[in-house]
Amino acid sequence: MCEKYQEYSGSSLVLEPSAVTSLSTAALKRNLATHAAYDQNLVVEGTKEQMAERLKAFLEVRQADLVVWEVLHGD
Repeated sequence: MCEKYQEYSGSSLVLEPSAVTSLSTAALKRNLATHAAYDQNLVVEGTKEQMAERLKAFLEVRQADLVVWEVLHGD
């Protein structure tokens, strides 16, 4: 998972999909750009609505991946 997701200790990135709707356009771009450094399929550009939808979907998949990771590795 380290190859797809950034380590988040001390990070100011949004991690909860529900928080995405409150982000400004600049914050959406910043969050997407940071995640895109680890997932090159993540598109950083678009309208505010498109970026919010993309970031929310990414974070939802991330949450599901973390649940599976914890089940398999007990962390």
